Amino acid sequence: MLDFKRKFFVASGCILFIVFARLDMGRSGTVLIAIAIAALIFLELFFIRKTLFDVYADALTEHKVVMFFLKHRVINAVLSAIVASWLALYLLIHVNLAAPANLGFFVLLGILLMVLLPSADKLAKSVVKEKPSIAFSRIGLVFIAVLMTVLLDGASNAFLPIDSRIKEAFDEDIPLYVIDDVKHSFLYLQHFLRTLAFLNYNVQSIGLSDQVGSWFQVVKFLLLLSPTPYVAFSLLYLSLSSIGKRRVVAEP
Repeated sequence: MLDFKRKFFVASGCILFIVFARLDMGRSGTVLIAIAIAALIFLELFFIRKTLFDVYADALTEHKVVMFFLKHRVINAVLSAIVASWLALYLLIHVNLAAPANLGFFVLLGILLMVLLPSADKLAKSVVKEKPSIAFSRIGLVFIAVLMTVLLDGASNAFLPIDSRIKEAFDEDIPLYVIDDVKHSFLYLQHFLRTLAFLNYNVQSIGLSDQVGSWFQVVKFLLLLSPTPYVAFSLLYLSLSSIGKRRVVAEP
């Protein structure tokens, strides 16, 4: 029961991050929430990469220079920080552009992670040795949960009706719709969001062309597949779930 409560609070905490990322909290608030998300993702990435390379680096190579880049903490930290920052930024952008209904897929992903994490841990421990098992269970869990969520999200986006305001392919009024729909007090973020929204509306508008058939739904499905924000959310969940109980599984 206590374990379920912990998982529920972790999932709820992740959803709160999504809510805060969606809110317009100005430049300072937006930067703060992005840094918090990036820091938590960094902790998980650092843990996974260090665990795997500490265990397998010796088996991969004996070259001192290569070994330095594989096992050195500073290199690990820098690479993890770069990837974590990119994932956090991508998640922030996705959350601010997604339709409110589409944010429900983060709730679905949170439920999948709650349900699948114990099974993933048990399976990894039964197949892989103890030290890397936690890292492998996390990688496998992220892959399965994200794949299921992305396919459902992509399918829902592909078959949604085109915005009723758009009257033709590459409608010249699309910039006006973008201005109406995308507003943020952090102007640099607003400009970036509006650019992406403009591209998205134009992709939608292609479906109104007489030269486009039903096959465009498949193309639209592929174009709108976006696993990155769900990978970021999964790593955020795993990081929060490990706070206070993670033990070092790799030797220093």
